Amino acid sequence: MTFYIPKTIKSEIKIAKFIYVKDLVICIIYMAIVFTFESMVYERIRLQYYVFYILFLLFLIFPSSSNVGKKNFYSLGRALSSDKNIYASISNNEGSK
Repeated sequence: MTFYIPKTIKSEIKIAKFIYVKDLVICIIYMAIVFTFESMVYERIRLQYYVFYILFLLFLIFPSSSNVGKKNFYSLGRALSSDKNIYASISNNEGSK
């Protein structure tokens, strides 16, 4: 008998070509929040409200360009929850000697 041994244990469940279960759950929660606050938006700008939040949702579920292998919602959450007093950027000033 031949047994299939998975190469990775932490593989995500894929629903469609680019949609994973985690993305679907985030979309459902996100749209529930959008529809909850719908009544607070002026009627004439509701179309712009929906377009903006759908585009922002697409941005959140796309892969991050700065964190390879992570989604933008993870990168955004990580950036907002990090302690700004601990980490600092290192500048590369080779031209100014």
